Amino acid sequence: MPKIINSDEKRLEICTLAYERFIEEGVAEFSLNKFIESLNMSKGQFYYYFKSKEKLIFETLKIKELEFTKIIKENILKKNDFLEKLFEYFAFILNDKEKIFIDARKIMFESIHLYLHPKYKEEMKSYESTFSDMYQIIEDIFDAEIKKGFLKEDSKESIKIILATVDGMYYHSLILSNYNLKKTITEYLIQTTNQLKK
Repeated sequence: MPKIINSDEKRLEICTLAYERFIEEGVAEFSLNKFIESLNMSKGQFYYYFKSKEKLIFETLKIKELEFTKIIKENILKKNDFLEKLFEYFAFILNDKEKIFIDARKIMFESIHLYLHPKYKEEMKSYESTFSDMYQIIEDIFDAEIKKGFLKEDSKESIKIILATVDGMYYHSLILSNYNLKKTITEYLIQTTNQLKK
């Protein structure tokens, strides 16, 4: 009797293997044909799950982003200091010790062009829930610190500015070879904290 395959489980398995391959080879060097061969499935079977290499990349990264969000949330809960919570919040950019974040930055850098391409606007819509989750996390950080009396009552008005500024710094780091992203963001977050606290 043939084994019944759960479609969602198979997609997750393929994405997990693809992520490992992205880390080993890089997104640009990733060969879809070789990858399909390594799965011991036909191209037809693969395309049943993913219509293109780009769809595989997007879904793989979306799954990983959910994992990163969970890790970030858990790490924030372990911190008491506002600034330390912000450092954990921006771990995707700042954490240069944990392999999961180092690998994620490498893959994000290699696939950023897909995120910016209008052709993949629909795929980007699937990331809206991740962005909403991340926004809720930083709002919760601010709410807790306002409640403790550490931050000014109106400090939440700065959240969008902080997020936009850090994003801008990240994009600067992709263009400028001598841009010290970690140092620049750290200094910015310290300065911002000093301005927002009571």
